[in-house]
Parts: sequence; C-alpha cells; structure tokens
Amino acid sequence: MELLEGRKYKNGNTEKSIIDIKVDDIYTIYVFKGTLSKNDIVIKYSKFGRRMRTPKHIHWVIDMLLKEQKNHNDVISFIKCMQETWDEIVGLENNDYETLKETLLKYKSKIDKKISELTLEGRRVSD
Repeated sequence: MELLEGRKYKNGNTEKSIIDIKVDDIYTIYVFKGTLSKNDIVIKYSKFGRRMRTPKHIHWVIDMLLKEQKNHNDVISFIKCMQETWDEIVGLENNDYETLKETLLKYKSKIDKKISELTLEGRRVSD
C-alpha cells in the first residue's frame, strides 16, 4: 500500500482528491472532501486506472458471505478485527492529507497483522 497526496480530479477537474491509496498494481482508492459536514469524506476506487467508481456495501457483504462458506474461522476473525477497529475509531478532526494519512497508518499495522494470520484462501481477493 502506498499513500500519495491527492492527484485525481472529479466533477470536470474541479475537485481534487485529498489522498490516493495505491493498494496494489490493480486497485487505487481515492478520498475526496464530502458535503455532509466539514470533515466528511467520499471514497472512490478504480481498477487498472479506469474510471472511478463508488464502492457498494452490498458487494462487500456478499463477498464475506461467500468466503464464509469456505473459510468460516478466517471470516469471523476478520470481521471481529474490523469491529474492534471500528470501536476504536473516532471522528476525523480534519479531512486533510496529513490527518487521513495518520489515521490510516495508525490502524494499518494492526489490520495487516490480522490479515497475515488468515489462510491463503481467506486472503484471496475476489475479482
């Protein structure tokens, strides 16, 4: 994972991303300022640098349900890790590059450790 100061534009090149997260050679996640509050963010992603899309929660849920059929213990362990992380997180103090980078790095090592404990099948990313 590589964290980059925002470079991507949307809405006719009027809104620049705050931070770009290069997950791997396939996926990049872009974080933009949102409109619901002063610290709101909007998440977009692209696959192979194609057009940006908004992630749909239902896709994540379906993926977890399918993985759970093959690898119950890994999925339950991963979900517990996500719940523990969610319980620790507080609202953003700001939605600038440094705040987002700090927040991501704070939780990255914990989540990476938990993911590394999963079996290979449990870590497989769906296409």
